[in-house]
Amino acid sequence: MPPIEEKLAWIREAAGERFEHLEFGQPAIGIEVTEGPLATALAPRGMQVAARRMSTQQAVEHFLEQREHYGISYIQVVEGQLENFLPVLTQLNGK
Repeated sequence: MPPIEEKLAWIREAAGERFEHLEFGQPAIGIEVTEGPLATALAPRGMQVAARRMSTQQAVEHFLEQREHYGISYIQVVEGQLENFLPVLTQLNGK
């Protein structure tokens, strides 16, 4: 699979002037927040994912870097992650 930079270049080229108005999201699959009662990253059925373990603060910094580098403005969290990701999402809210 091509790196994200290459995919964004394809989108930028195809979108032209509309690119500035696009919003991008990314799933939080594969990130395990190590604090909270359910410190496990759950993947959708049938997906094998190696989890990257992060503290709440590390996860916040990771997603801020993703926004800075790639323009990611939405994070998709699956139901099994929600409780542990709540502090991450709370810190990111409004940033």
